[in-house]
Amino acid sequence: MMTYNNELVPLRIKRRFVIIWPVMVGLMDGGLGLLWAVKSVAFMKVMGVVASPDSRVLLGGLGFIGVGVGLSYGLALYGANRKQATVVWIVTALLHGLAGVVLIWMIADDWLPTRWWGVALLGLLVAVVQMFTVRANWWSTVNKPRLVRRDRMPIESLQGIMTRARD
Repeated sequence: MMTYNNELVPLRIKRRFVIIWPVMVGLMDGGLGLLWAVKSVAFMKVMGVVASPDSRVLLGGLGFIGVGVGLSYGLALYGANRKQATVVWIVTALLHGLAGVVLIWMIADDWLPTRWWGVALLGLLVAVVQMFTVRANWWSTVNKPRLVRRDRMPIESLQGIMTRARD
């Protein structure tokens, strides 16, 4: 089993990475997913694939999956605890990695034009970086940013109040 020395990377760099990476990749996934959902036929034309107008439903659905993946990075950054955030990073890394492999296969079989190489390699890069980060256990060493000020009541306290109110 290979382990990574977390001491080689300063804590401030880990913190910046854990904050900046999900914002950037989430915006990329969400933005492209929204573009694909709203203007799917035009987007495919730009990427060198002629899509019939009848394929809008399928392509639009795939676009909204991309929007969901993009939003999941926000959940990992702000809404989830460390364990949940790690699961989000693993699942999105698997999605990016599988998409990259499938796109490379489709390019190799001449189903897609070569301009899709960038998308495939970017998917693989995202997968590798996220899996390295999960494997290096950076989530456990970095305090995530909070959307709620520390002097406000945390959600766990609200859940406890609601449970007592029902009893």
